[in-house]
Amino acid sequence: MENNKSGSRAPVRVLRRRIIESSDSPEPATNTPAPQTRAPKKGRRNGKLSMITDVPMDILFEVRLRLPLHPTDKRAWTHRLVSPALWPQILSRLHPSDLLNVARTSKCLRSIVLARKHRFVWTASLRTIEPAPPPCPAHLSEPHYAAMLFEKNCSSCGAQRALRVEHAVGLRFCRLCYEDFMCTGAAILYHGDVGLSPRLERVVMGMMPCSTGKDWEKALVLETPAEHSYEHMYYAPEFIELAENPPNVPEGAEVTDQALAPLFADCVARHKHATAVVRWQESVKLAEQEAQKAAKIRRYTSVVQRLEGLGWSQADFPMRENRDWDTLVYSTAELTDQIWKKICPRLERILKSERNTREAQAREQRVKDRLTTILPLYEEFVKGLTSLGPDVFLPNDYDARNLPSIQALARHETKEITPEAIAALEPALLDDLRSYNTNVKALAAAVVNRKPWNPVELELGYFNKETADAELARHDALFRCDIDRCGIAVATLREIHEHWRTAHRGLPWFTPVGMLGTGITHAEVLKLGEEVLDAAGLPRDTPQHVLDKLVKQGFLRCVCGDPTLPPPAELDWAALLRHIKASQDEYQVRAVQKRDDHDRRYVLRPIHVFEGPRCCISFDETPYDTVALPTPTVVNDRTRHKIEERLEWRPTEDAVLVCRVCRLLTAKPYRCHRPQLLKLPDTVEGIVYHIHGWHCKEFDKTDILFDTRVERYE
Repeated sequence: MENNKSGSRAPVRVLRRRIIESSDSPEPATNTPAPQTRAPKKGRRNGKLSMITDVPMDILFEVRLRLPLHPTDKRAWTHRLVSPALWPQILSRLHPSDLLNVARTSKCLRSIVLARKHRFVWTASLRTIEPAPPPCPAHLSEPHYAAMLFEKNCSSCGAQRALRVEHAVGLRFCRLCYEDFMCTGAAILYHGDVGLSPRLERVVMGMMPCSTGKDWEKALVLETPAEHSYEHMYYAPEFIELAENPPNVPEGAEVTDQALAPLFADCVARHKHATAVVRWQESVKLAEQEAQKAAKIRRYTSVVQRLEGLGWSQADFPMRENRDWDTLVYSTAELTDQIWKKICPRLERILKSERNTREAQAREQRVKDRLTTILPLYEEFVKGLTSLGPDVFLPNDYDARNLPSIQALARHETKEITPEAIAALEPALLDDLRSYNTNVKALAAAVVNRKPWNPVELELGYFNKETADAELARHDALFRCDIDRCGIAVATLREIHEHWRTAHRGLPWFTPVGMLGTGITHAEVLKLGEEVLDAAGLPRDTPQHVLDKLVKQGFLRCVCGDPTLPPPAELDWAALLRHIKASQDEYQVRAVQKRDDHDRRYVLRPIHVFEGPRCCISFDETPYDTVALPTPTVVNDRTRHKIEERLEWRPTEDAVLVCRVCRLLTAKPYRCHRPQLLKLPDTVEGIVYHIHGWHCKEFDKTDILFDTRVERYE
């Protein structure tokens, strides 16, 4: 061994032999320093009981008066040996896990603890546990049984934290060993090429204990051998050994036959014991939970008594979840003076913080109550202000509450809320409203320009009024509301802000768009507006206020013939685009719902196109009276008579008019579950507009169908 190369590692057995030989040899006379030994790692229990034999216990044991001849004499142990008759009486009072540690202390103690004549020691040790576990089964020894119950070492490889226990098998496994040794019956029988008949396979599985898990109800079922199946997990080495040497079973015998009961006796006994152990473990777990609950109650009671002695009350305790408080107060450890001295400052810091939080919440609640009183007076006062002008943007309830002047009045708790107090805020209130209007336009311009922003940029003035006015003058500076499906698809800034102020009174206008997944967003009508301007022959940079004037005067109009379209005097640029976009969106939905194998005699075409003879946009520079415009859709007397005659066949007054052509063109799933687009208008002009505009055909009596299931079209 001395000829090994430097740096090579000797086998573990050689190192162990060297240690034993060095301990048996007498100490050398030279002053050679002793080899340095590695200190045990912190937290480990190696060697904790190695000096138990040297502890003087004169009261409990009979110690011989003869002293050892020499410290290195092997007979030193026998000279100081405690009377062997007393060991079983003392060891029987230990916990089984402590008894296992004693057995590992030395060979002498191991011979005493593991002797067969001292089995009563293990039995008495198991009885010291409350509640007591089931007795040791016949197929296990008491030390093995105790190790399986109270230790976490793998029975195969010795790894720690082996949490998979199979009580019927009598082994504890780590994860890797469980995957190696526990297999399903199907895997062992079919992949192992055992070659048993199906009847004999059932017998073998009935004789083998299987995995019960932690559910005692499942374990109770598995006490019957006939319930063992191919899907259950078995201990593979034992299963293969039995399968290779199967028992002699009479021809035609089944698992349920009483004649085979002796074959299953051992397996049934194992499973009954496993069921008892699982139930015992569940009872132990419940007892531990009750003990922990009682310990927490005692800890909480002790903490409350000591805090009350310091002047605190239970009303000062945190009402919401507080992890630090729960850790200190609801611990299972007994509250001692030393622990209290350590946790008392931390508890007082938590209570002071909780008191400050409650005081702040109470102040905020008083501010909210004062704001509720201020808002009606503020609204009455703002209505009488003439210096604001007609085009001012007034904030909704949420933004009005957060105006600096209103907040200052609400937080001045000693000042009475009266109309005179509101009137005294006029100069500051006017400044706040002007700032609010500037910010409304600036943020709207950021939305149009698709520029991300945050409140810090707003406060620093990154958005100025001149830039905002230039952005809002574009023809595509239109908005939509995405909150709660309001239906506001294309609207001007004034329209969308008025909708926001009245319909969403509790939401801030200054919330960044998209922060909550909803909000005021851009209407995305840039391409549509350019197509309309190109069809009218107008420049694409035409300002929005010029387009509003052209639409209202009737110069720029839609000639689609829709009878629901208001007269030009009631329209503006946003309303015109809203009308066209709604029609285009409806066409997109109809195109998706159209059948692939529809009748080619019927067509579906868009109503609003911007090229060719069917162009829906007209721009006429000749002025004329916009009030005396002709009716958009003209219905001749013959067609009107046919429609009225068909409507006389309406079964009920509330029956829905359905377009037969739309029904033929629409796929069945949409026709059955989304029939809203099949509905016809109730007016004669609307029916003609639908038939001619969408399907490019003259009206026929068969084009109108009736449906009395009104709820389907709501």
